[in-house]
Amino acid sequence: MKTYIEKPKIINISQVKEKKSLSSFSYRKICFKNYNIVLLKNLLKENKKWFEPWSDNYVNFGKNYFVRITEMDVLNNTFTISEKTNKIIAFEWKNFIENWDICFQTASNVWNVNFYFWPKAYFNSHIRKISFDKKYYIFSILKSSFWKNQVDIWGSIKWVDNFNNKLLENIKIPFPSKNNHQEPEKIENLVSLITQNIIDKEEQIKLKNKIIDEKIEKELRENQISWKYEYYFPTISWIRETSRLDTWLYWQKFKEFYSLVKNYKNGYSNLCLDDLQWWNTPKIRIFEPVKKEFLWFIPTDINAWVLASKKYIKAQKYNLWKDFALLFSNRSNCWECILYSPEYYIWWHHNQWIYRKIIKKENFVENIFILTLFNSKIFQKSINNISTGSTFKELRIEQFVNISIPNFPEEKQQEIARQYYNKVEKNTDLTFENYLEKEKERNSKLWIFQLNMELFELRETLENLIDKIIMDEKINIDFWY
Repeated sequence: MKTYIEKPKIINISQVKEKKSLSSFSYRKICFKNYNIVLLKNLLKENKKWFEPWSDNYVNFGKNYFVRITEMDVLNNTFTISEKTNKIIAFEWKNFIENWDICFQTASNVWNVNFYFWPKAYFNSHIRKISFDKKYYIFSILKSSFWKNQVDIWGSIKWVDNFNNKLLENIKIPFPSKNNHQEPEKIENLVSLITQNIIDKEEQIKLKNKIIDEKIEKELRENQISWKYEYYFPTISWIRETSRLDTWLYWQKFKEFYSLVKNYKNGYSNLCLDDLQWWNTPKIRIFEPVKKEFLWFIPTDINAWVLASKKYIKAQKYNLWKDFALLFSNRSNCWECILYSPEYYIWWHHNQWIYRKIIKKENFVENIFILTLFNSKIFQKSINNISTGSTFKELRIEQFVNISIPNFPEEKQQEIARQYYNKVEKNTDLTFENYLEKEKERNSKLWIFQLNMELFELRETLENLIDKIIMDEKINIDFWY
């Protein structure tokens, strides 16, 4: 991520008297060369802050959704309600958010901003509803490192709501100048189109996730042997069999899922321990070196079907690999899985909390199916019940290989695997007029892995474009990524 913070090497007495501070933190400033700057307060059409319900009596009663900052998404550009979203009695409160409203976060990750999708909802005191013209262009600036750096030098404290309205209104929004391009509005339009393309790819990933979840659950439920599931309370023999007293293992919904797999008409199997490999963090290493040769994977990079971020490492000793493999996380988001493909990555290395399963050409589809299975909603809920720990979930390798994998027919495995991995050639004849229409059409044909990889490329393209606007450098209009 680029940084625009300039740290002075020398300060004089007059500056100390003016700032009344001896902390070097107080003298940092934002560096930029484009002075075609507009303060956000001159662009805002709406800036509303709500408040917390003053009594628990209002929460979880009624039918009105009430969203909090925990539901906002730092990685993606959008968020919506979830199973954990509270419902409240709203009476005649008029402040609410609905489809395509922009929400600005004022606590925890105070630089975060998202579009809200779906039903009308009320929002808590750490969210501001803001609106302005040219919303995609301004939104892209608010999501950029240029804006995050502005928050940093203002001294906002993580987890504390000390980000006041004055700071929000004084955000600097750079606009393209003639130094960037003879027709600056074209650059502005290009930024807006790329931002919308990124949002559409993110939404397509969520849609494909849902399709896979539905196909897996449908196949399990419609192909049960003639045996009726019935829940019963834990017995001594049951507890002896599991050798654990965790209440989640005896939860009714977990036992229902467990029965769905055990009673699947085609039976089930397990992974082989010998197929899984792991390594340790190198003792001598440099993270994010200048020369980015080797990727570095840790559990927090694996997030619900996709690679959340790219990190790099330099070390004396490596555990390198460059062929197709499944990477399983064994911390935090327990046993979520991503695909490593040599088409998109260079050599890579991982730490001790990631296990890799090598993929051979003859069992490629089978392994992609395993990936979709472990990432599915129904399997993740089950794995969370089996895993141990509270803050950091963990599942021992011996427990992992005992997870039952239903033996779906080969044609069903192919049908599900295709939802995750299906390559489509990029568009080559894009213009301002057809860009969004053609890209959305292609996005609908792409599946999760390719969408994820292209998001990295597009986000990097957008970041470089915004950087050139900020530094007032020449920009050539190019739709390729």
